[in-house]
Amino acid sequence: MTRKITIIDEILARPVEDEQGRALLDVPLDRCTVRDLIRFRVEQEVARGEDAFLSLMAPHKTSQAPQERTLNSDTTNARAFAAAQNASRVQTPSDTLNAAVQQAYDAFHANAFVLFLNDQQAEDLDDEVVTSTLDQVTFVRLIPLQGG
Repeated sequence: MTRKITIIDEILARPVEDEQGRALLDVPLDRCTVRDLIRFRVEQEVARGEDAFLSLMAPHKTSQAPQERTLNSDTTNARAFAAAQNASRVQTPSDTLNAAVQQAYDAFHANAFVLFLNDQQAEDLDDEVVTSTLDQVTFVRLIPLQGG
Protein backbone atom coordinates (compact mmCIF):
# COMPACT_ATOMS: atom_id res chain seq x y z
CA MET A 1 0.00 0.00 0.00
CA THR A 2 1.34 3.41 -0.96
CA ARG A 3 1.28 6.01 1.80
CA LYS A 4 1.26 9.73 1.13
CA ILE A 5 3.48 11.73 3.48
CA THR A 6 3.71 15.52 3.60
CA ILE A 7 7.15 16.85 2.84
CA ILE A 8 8.22 20.36 3.78
CA ASP A 9 11.23 22.27 2.50
CA GLU A 10 12.68 24.95 4.75
CA ILE A 11 15.75 27.08 4.75
CA LEU A 12 17.02 27.83 8.23
CA ALA A 13 15.77 31.24 9.41
CA ARG A 14 13.22 31.42 6.59
CA PRO A 15 9.95 29.81 7.67
CA VAL A 16 7.67 28.21 5.10
CA GLU A 17 4.77 30.47 4.20
CA ASP A 18 1.40 28.82 3.59
CA GLU A 19 1.69 25.94 1.12
CA GLN A 20 4.95 27.08 -0.47
CA GLY A 21 7.58 24.39 0.05
CA ARG A 22 5.03 21.64 0.71
CA ALA A 23 4.27 18.55 -1.34
CA LEU A 24 3.13 14.96 -0.96
CA LEU A 25 5.59 12.08 -1.15
CA ASP A 26 4.38 8.65 -2.25
CA VAL A 27 6.08 5.97 -0.13
CA PRO A 28 5.32 2.43 -1.34
CA LEU A 29 6.68 0.65 1.75
CA ASP A 30 5.48 0.19 5.35
CA ARG A 31 9.07 0.26 6.56
CA CYS A 32 12.02 1.91 4.86
CA THR A 33 15.20 3.81 5.62
CA VAL A 34 16.04 7.50 5.44
CA ARG A 35 18.04 6.59 2.32
CA ASP A 36 14.84 5.21 0.75
CA LEU A 37 12.85 8.36 1.62
CA ILE A 38 15.46 10.56 -0.03
CA ARG A 39 15.55 8.31 -3.09
CA PHE A 40 11.72 8.31 -3.39
CA ARG A 41 11.76 12.10 -3.16
CA VAL A 42 14.40 12.55 -5.85
CA GLU A 43 12.74 9.93 -8.12
CA GLN A 44 9.36 11.67 -7.90
CA GLU A 45 10.81 15.09 -8.61
CA VAL A 46 12.91 13.88 -11.54
CA ALA A 47 9.85 12.08 -12.96
CA ARG A 48 7.81 15.29 -12.70
CA GLY A 49 10.61 17.42 -14.09
CA GLU A 50 10.91 19.35 -10.82
CA ASP A 51 14.08 20.36 -9.05
CA ALA A 52 12.92 21.79 -5.71
CA PHE A 53 14.93 19.26 -3.72
CA LEU A 54 17.99 19.61 -5.90
CA SER A 55 17.89 23.39 -5.42
CA LEU A 56 17.46 22.81 -1.69
CA MET A 57 20.83 21.02 -1.71
CA ALA A 58 22.60 23.54 -3.98
CA PRO A 59 25.02 26.10 -2.55
CA HIS A 60 23.38 29.36 -1.57
CA LYS A 61 24.70 31.60 -4.35
CA THR A 62 22.97 34.82 -3.34
CA SER A 63 24.84 34.99 -0.04
CA GLN A 64 28.24 35.46 -1.66
CA ALA A 65 29.88 38.85 -1.42
CA PRO A 66 31.24 40.30 -4.70
CA GLN A 67 34.79 39.43 -3.63
CA GLU A 68 33.77 35.80 -3.04
CA ARG A 69 32.18 35.57 -6.48
CA THR A 70 35.40 36.89 -8.02
CA LEU A 71 37.58 34.47 -6.06
CA ASN A 72 35.29 31.55 -6.88
CA SER A 73 35.09 32.33 -10.59
CA ASP A 74 38.12 30.16 -11.36
CA THR A 75 36.37 27.21 -9.74
CA THR A 76 33.24 28.00 -11.71
CA ASN A 77 35.25 28.10 -14.95
CA ALA A 78 36.85 24.75 -14.09
CA ARG A 79 33.41 23.26 -13.48
CA ALA A 80 32.12 24.68 -16.76
CA PHE A 81 35.12 23.17 -18.57
CA ALA A 82 34.54 19.78 -16.93
CA ALA A 83 30.85 19.94 -17.85
CA ALA A 84 31.73 20.70 -21.46
CA GLN A 85 34.16 17.76 -21.50
CA ASN A 86 31.44 15.44 -20.18
CA ALA A 87 28.80 16.79 -22.58
CA SER A 88 30.03 14.44 -25.31
CA ARG A 89 29.00 11.46 -23.16
CA VAL A 90 25.35 10.62 -23.70
CA GLN A 91 23.55 10.34 -20.39
CA THR A 92 20.52 8.12 -20.05
CA PRO A 93 17.63 9.08 -17.75
CA SER A 94 18.90 6.36 -15.39
CA ASP A 95 22.34 8.02 -15.24
CA THR A 96 20.74 11.37 -14.46
CA LEU A 97 18.51 9.89 -11.76
CA ASN A 98 21.36 7.97 -10.13
CA ALA A 99 23.56 11.07 -10.16
CA ALA A 100 20.78 13.14 -8.55
CA VAL A 101 20.20 10.49 -5.87
CA GLN A 102 23.92 10.28 -5.12
CA GLN A 103 24.09 14.08 -4.93
CA ALA A 104 21.29 13.99 -2.35
CA TYR A 105 23.09 11.34 -0.27
CA ASP A 106 26.32 13.34 -0.43
CA ALA A 107 24.48 16.51 0.64
CA PHE A 108 22.99 14.66 3.62
CA HIS A 109 26.46 13.42 4.68
CA ALA A 110 27.92 16.93 4.20
CA ASN A 111 25.18 18.42 6.41
CA ALA A 112 23.89 20.60 3.57
CA PHE A 113 20.45 19.74 4.93
CA VAL A 114 18.96 17.93 7.89
CA LEU A 115 15.91 15.73 7.80
CA PHE A 116 13.19 15.59 10.44
CA LEU A 117 10.77 12.67 10.60
CA ASN A 118 7.77 14.17 12.35
CA ASP A 119 9.77 15.99 15.06
CA GLN A 120 12.78 13.64 15.29
CA GLN A 121 16.01 14.41 13.43
CA ALA A 122 17.32 11.61 11.22
CA GLU A 123 20.96 10.96 12.06
CA ASP A 124 21.94 8.37 9.46
CA LEU A 125 20.85 7.26 5.99
CA ASP A 126 20.30 3.76 7.34
CA ASP A 127 17.93 4.83 10.15
CA GLU A 128 14.74 2.78 9.87
CA VAL A 129 11.42 4.56 9.38
CA VAL A 130 7.97 3.10 10.06
CA THR A 131 5.86 4.97 7.54
CA SER A 132 2.54 4.18 9.23
CA THR A 133 3.56 6.50 12.09
CA LEU A 134 5.06 9.15 9.83
CA ASP A 135 2.97 12.22 9.01
CA GLN A 136 5.57 14.64 7.73
CA VAL A 137 9.16 14.79 6.60
CA THR A 138 10.91 18.16 6.81
CA PHE A 139 14.04 18.93 4.82
CA VAL A 140 15.86 21.89 6.35
CA ARG A 141 18.63 23.41 4.28
CA LEU A 142 21.54 24.72 6.32
CA ILE A 143 23.34 27.82 5.15
CA PRO A 144 26.93 28.33 6.29
CA LEU A 145 27.66 31.54 8.16
CA GLN A 146 29.23 34.20 6.04
CA GLY A 147 32.62 35.72 6.76
CA GLY A 148 33.84 33.37 9.40
